[in-house]
Amino acid sequence: DPRIYAAFFPLALTKWFQTRILGKQFFTFDGCAQYLTSPSAPHLIAAAYRGRDPPVLVACTRNPVEQAASWWKFENDFMDFGDALELKYDAG
Repeated sequence: DPRIYAAFFPLALTKWFQTRILGKQFFTFDGCAQYLTSPSAPHLIAAAYRGRDPPVLVACTRNPVEQAASWWKFENDFMDFGDALELKYDAG
């Protein structure tokens, strides 16, 4: 549901207040490596911005071996965190 995705971004009122009242530049961002390969991400993003100015998309890439090692470390660290909280997860 695109409304769930959009809920993670600031309200239009926040943008209006920052730009019109405070006179500051407004920007927001979201980052996730899976957006680059997800078959559903482009459709969800497009649906979330239907009728509004489209977002500016920036893709930063890095060495694939370094990225894979970093992701592996992140996943394992998170599993250790879950173990510390005694969370249950399905390893299969």
